[in-house]
Amino acid sequence: MNNVSSDLIEALSANIGTSLKSAGALRSYDLSTDRHAITFDFEEAELMVQPREGGLVELTVSCHSETEKRPFPARSDRSWAVEEKPAPLSVTAGKQDNLVTARWEGGHVEVESASGAMTICDADGRVVFDLADGAVMLSPTLSGLTFLTQEEEQCFGLGEKSGNLDRRGRTYQMWNSDEPRHTPERDPLYVSIPLLYRHTGDSVSALFLDEPGKSWFDLADSRSDRCTVAAPLSRLRFYLWSGATIADAFAHYSRLTGKPPLPPLWSLGYHQSRYSYFTEEEVTHLAETFRQKAIPCDVIHLDIDYMEGYKVFTWNGKSFPNPRKLLAQLREKGFRVVTIIDPGVGSEEAYAVFRDGIDKGYFLEDKDGKPYIGKVWPGKAAFPDFTREEPRRWWSGHVKQHMELGVSGIWNDMNEPADFTGDPYDRSNFTLPDSVRSVGDDREVPFVQLHNVFGQGMCKATRAGIQSAKPNERPFVLSRAGYAGIQRYAALWTGDNNSWWEHMAMSIPMLTGLGISGVPFVGSDAGGFQSNASGELFARWLAYAAFTPFFRGHSNLGTRSHEPWAFGSEVERAAKLAIERRYRFLPYTYSLFHEAAETGAPIMRPLFWEFPKDPRCRTVSDQYLFGPSLIVAPILTPGARARSVYLPEGIWEEVESGKRYLGGQDILVTASLDQIPLFVRTGTILPMCKVAQHTTDAWWNPLQLHLFLPSRKETFGESSCIIREDDGASILSGDKTDFRTSRAVLKRSSSSTLHFSLATIEGAGPEADIEFYIHRGEDHPTEVIEIQRGAGPIDFSL
Repeated sequence: MNNVSSDLIEALSANIGTSLKSAGALRSYDLSTDRHAITFDFEEAELMVQPREGGLVELTVSCHSETEKRPFPARSDRSWAVEEKPAPLSVTAGKQDNLVTARWEGGHVEVESASGAMTICDADGRVVFDLADGAVMLSPTLSGLTFLTQEEEQCFGLGEKSGNLDRRGRTYQMWNSDEPRHTPERDPLYVSIPLLYRHTGDSVSALFLDEPGKSWFDLADSRSDRCTVAAPLSRLRFYLWSGATIADAFAHYSRLTGKPPLPPLWSLGYHQSRYSYFTEEEVTHLAETFRQKAIPCDVIHLDIDYMEGYKVFTWNGKSFPNPRKLLAQLREKGFRVVTIIDPGVGSEEAYAVFRDGIDKGYFLEDKDGKPYIGKVWPGKAAFPDFTREEPRRWWSGHVKQHMELGVSGIWNDMNEPADFTGDPYDRSNFTLPDSVRSVGDDREVPFVQLHNVFGQGMCKATRAGIQSAKPNERPFVLSRAGYAGIQRYAALWTGDNNSWWEHMAMSIPMLTGLGISGVPFVGSDAGGFQSNASGELFARWLAYAAFTPFFRGHSNLGTRSHEPWAFGSEVERAAKLAIERRYRFLPYTYSLFHEAAETGAPIMRPLFWEFPKDPRCRTVSDQYLFGPSLIVAPILTPGARARSVYLPEGIWEEVESGKRYLGGQDILVTASLDQIPLFVRTGTILPMCKVAQHTTDAWWNPLQLHLFLPSRKETFGESSCIIREDDGASILSGDKTDFRTSRAVLKRSSSSTLHFSLATIEGAGPEADIEFYIHRGEDHPTEVIEIQRGAGPIDFSL
């Protein structure tokens, strides 16, 4: 490995779109012996093209004389993101004049010999990626791809990024960073997912760079007609594909990197957190206050002060003398407890976890081969090497013991990883130094090449430990950092935000960006973590956060209390109504999590997910869809009692007022402090339930089905929804008595009649009775009809 400084890499990457040059002319090409790949040999690099089923094309860039060209050598072939590659396809190749063409079922590539330019085309011959400057691009420190971009092209994805949902016009870095005071211009943040969607006209192309180290995406920033993706490695792996819509392209990525497991139902309730609830008495009083005020809550989070000296897997014996008893008492009241666990292991010689990790060689090492000692909450600390199997198994054992006290879930924080010895003014360097190394399962690797999967490895180990302690229950892991594939192990929250109106607004494109990047279980700290929220901000944020997948209130040490009752009676009432909405919508929300577990689909969706042909939907970042049926339009400015909302095609009913609007236009709607603008498309079936104080009591019996009937004049054919009924906690087995999955269908049977049916499509679990709520708009009172399950179809007159 060359001794190339990070400063030099950063300097040369500042204008990557202009600093990279072509790897030169094509010298030769060669088909693999199994004819499943073709390798193009250019003057300074090789490019291997492997087409795969489903329209996926795998590209592997390999630089010649790699130790002279790039600061870091090729890492191992292991992927932390890819769960299963589609099967390879057979390739044929031939040359005519100056053009080499390789073909396979579903696409082809063309390489111009003299220039090294390459185009990648789909089954219809449409150019998906046009690498006109050269198939491989190089600089003294970087290698990557540069492709042409059209003027009207929009760019989406990249996971957790600030700013607009359309990422075009900026350069983004993939480097997990502890960045608490982020603004729309600040980058990078806590999570790195190098997945890019390009929307042009009526088609979408996608690129995934499977690289867990540092990389950059210059999206028409340096040059308005070029996008460049590059990293300081001599070998890179890309996956390219296309789709008709972003939802279609997403399906390929979801198959590649895996689906999220179904979470426990209790994790979908309201979470209350603070840095910190310091004593057993304080936690008990918190729980009692929720129940006395009849404000629903399922989870209490314990931040670092429950520990002894901030040492992980310990309890402060003075403040929490009997954690097992406390957790059992809280469980009786319907509360689960999630405890924070950081990766830094305090380096006290007498601390058993540290001593054991040292003896077994499980910590990351410095350049001299000694355990690297940084600094975090316990002071001096070592960091487990989560890229290795044995340290992960060791960590899982400690998690298992911790869970056996009655802990319900784990909150992994500081796992970018943050290191207080780094530069506090440059948060991308507020981490372990580049000299740190991982011994690796197969060979020594500079840790800088694995930086972005540190948190992922920690979450993988944590999840395994929970499963070992509770093999029949669904684990819950919450993480601050992640990489592509993190959805298989943990939920994410957007880190240490601020009690700013701007941070509430910023969180919408951040969360929807994560959703279309494969991570559906996401949320932000409602009310803001740092600084003091106003009562108005807290109420508005809670109303919005009730319609995000992860719903937690959290606040920092030294700030005012951010509990629902902390801002006076008016805000308490608004906060209570917001949390109650969350619990009323649980059957609908739970069905969305089932869908995510089966398909990977986001729960919190940009408007263009459901309305891909509406160009306006690709420009809206301040409202979103919660599942396919609800438009959520939060109030995002102080003092506002109204806002503009864009409604796509269709007829939409405002849930609060029943007023109906024609889609395809902007409307102005009002919302008092205890309201949030919510819209549902007519013809929709929304499964809901009565308010409960916690999800253990929220079993939806009776199940409330809200039918938003279209008018007689509307064009309407059929709609449906899937209803999931199970115990909300167990890992579902093949025993069909454990669950029931039903399909509700509403379809027009005549010009004046709608026909409703409800049928079990899988399982034989308990059946809930049903209450129908019939909505016909503001001019008609809501009708309520109670029936027993299995009573047969129902017809409704229009």
